[in-house]
Amino acid sequence: MLVQRQAGSHPAGVSELPQRPLDPAGLRETRPKRLAVHPMSISMAQSLLHTH
Repeated sequence: MLVQRQAGSHPAGVSELPQRPLDPAGLRETRPKRLAVHPMSISMAQSLLHTH
């Protein structure tokens, strides 16, 4: 327990890194969703730009 705490306190970024590599799969899933939302946000931004 103490060793894990010490190792987790210093290499906190190292412990997070292993989780990040697993996230890429989730990021890929979120990217398509963002791309689908972007067109709407872009159209909204364009409409705002036109109004301005």
